[in-house]
Amino acid sequence: MTDQAAQNGGDTLFAECDPDGRLLASSAGFLASADDAAVAAYLEQFVAFDGDASPEARAEATRRWRGDGPAVEACAADGSWRLLSAHPSATGGRCLLAIDITHAKSREALPQAIWREHPLPVWLRATHTGELVFANQRALRLFEVGDDYPTGAPDEWHVSEFFVDQDESRAVLQALKDNGRVENTVRRARSARGREFWISGAATLFRHEGRTLVVSVIQDVTTLQEHARETRRGLDLVQDALRALVGGFALFDGE
Repeated sequence: MTDQAAQNGGDTLFAECDPDGRLLASSAGFLASADDAAVAAYLEQFVAFDGDASPEARAEATRRWRGDGPAVEACAADGSWRLLSAHPSATGGRCLLAIDITHAKSREALPQAIWREHPLPVWLRATHTGELVFANQRALRLFEVGDDYPTGAPDEWHVSEFFVDQDESRAVLQALKDNGRVENTVRRARSARGREFWISGAATLFRHEGRTLVVSVIQDVTTLQEHARETRRGLDLVQDALRALVGGFALFDGE
């Protein structure tokens, strides 16, 4: 079934009903009536409701659209989107609306795609609970989290599980709260499988829907840390060798 909006060229479709549910007026070809059958027939063109493709979501969308529930975001098979909402009318009945939000959803999807495809590991976490709100695939691979990781709202994973020194993590979080951002912070990390390694990252605080969140970009610097450690060992060895010399020596610069 094709979207009636495409047939009629309208961005907003409406159907007004009287208190008994009888149709008073509607966009041409939108709804023949406002009963369950007509609403269900219109919804057949959509494959998901609020991101859920289950039969239960379809039934819930039908109930919410005809009742007093919150608006529903419906996605069609061709990738177009409609916001389905219902409002009281001046006659005491209801007005059912189907608003084209395809362009808005496309603009909303772009930043999400950028974070998912970012070349470095990225994660988003809540400051008060440590809950991981989002992590791209590169972050999941870095921390060796399996496919069972429930991306979207992973309540069972917390930032504290991925760092070796908890006092160090709290100090970084305090610096974030004081300054709003941190850069080039190096910490020892631990993967979900227990492997320890070094990471360097930058993080920024921001507020979203009443929560304070931290977005972090991370880089594995284990090789650099090991190289620096070997360099320090080499310098220490040279210094020890010089101290052990029987004779004395002097080193002069070019002047």
